[in-house]
Amino acid sequence: FFADSAVSCRPGWYNIDNKCFFISIYPFGRWMRARYHCQRLGGRLAITNDNATIARLGYILQNINDVAFWPIYVGASAVEDRRWMWVDNTFVSTNVWTGTQSIENTCGVLEKMVYSNSTWKSMVWHLNQRACTIVLSFQIGSVCEKPACKCSAFMYR
Repeated sequence: FFADSAVSCRPGWYNIDNKCFFISIYPFGRWMRARYHCQRLGGRLAITNDNATIARLGYILQNINDVAFWPIYVGASAVEDRRWMWVDNTFVSTNVWTGTQSIENTCGVLEKMVYSNSTWKSMVWHLNQRACTIVLSFQIGSVCEKPACKCSAFMYR
């Protein structure tokens, strides 16, 4: 008989709200290289336009030791008029973007930041901006996304 349709992702991809996310720790160095890599995998650089997705990706990233403090490219880039745009040509929500100013030739990253005051200290992942071409000595990876597959699995009794 046929099992109920289930939403799933290929091995190595993470399912978050019916989207599949792939984290690459390869140091691309350039946002366009990371974008091309995601396209070759059948997806695009991730659109993280809500805090819940950012938090869930951050949890996954936190558990990958190699990227615990690296910035990770996502699918946002600076456009004219101090605005940010996702790779699907929609504007980045001000609810998740802490920067108010776009700087020419900057692209979006997920980055771990330390927030503190006199009584507490917290480290959270959030969207930030970095140069689209990284020439620094640290590595920068990427997060790709694509729709989850609605697959029917054969089950035998």
